[in-house]
Amino acid sequence: RGKKKKAGGDEDGDAWETDSVYSEPGSAVSTNDYGDGDGVHSYEENPLEYITEALYEKRAATREKALAGLVQYLRASYRYEECDSWKETLAERLAACVKKGKAKEVTLACTAAALMVATLGQSSDGFTEQLVEEFLPLLKPKMLSGSTAAAKVAAIRALGVMCFVGSEDGLVLHRSIQEIQKCFSASSGEVRAEAYTVLALLLS
Repeated sequence: RGKKKKAGGDEDGDAWETDSVYSEPGSAVSTNDYGDGDGVHSYEENPLEYITEALYEKRAATREKALAGLVQYLRASYRYEECDSWKETLAERLAACVKKGKAKEVTLACTAAALMVATLGQSSDGFTEQLVEEFLPLLKPKMLSGSTAAAKVAAIRALGVMCFVGSEDGLVLHRSIQEIQKCFSASSGEVRAEAYTVLALLLS
């Protein structure tokens, strides 16, 4: 469980073409939203399976909808068990979205990554510690040269949350603080404000 094979292409349509990629249990969901009745039932039982599958798709719009659904899902309530079961696959796909995605995808992926670490907390198996080390080199260029202020802010915030919650390594913290300090000279006031906020968090 938690390992998902690559999903198929978009040739026959996209099962994620819907305005709301995640709905709370009990809400009204059309069977057309996810392809067929059986799919809807399965989605409600395990939304992360559908979300991770959609993150393999080639279309950026599909991945963005899946990421938005993941963010909404993780914000809706505490999802430790579900998130823990899919953490390896989610981490892999979120890293790919941060590395290769455009501004909107990067913003959503950074937000989702921060929420995932906040949900999992400091894990006894060292997963979150490893995740922070893997994401640090991916987040650095997005913090400094992201195409939009929102993407930069999301990357800075993700790094802050990951380090604060998921890492006890002093060297990683020191490196993260150094990178955040580079954002103090950003042209965007929003980016500078986020950098100061995150620095205060990490120094607390």
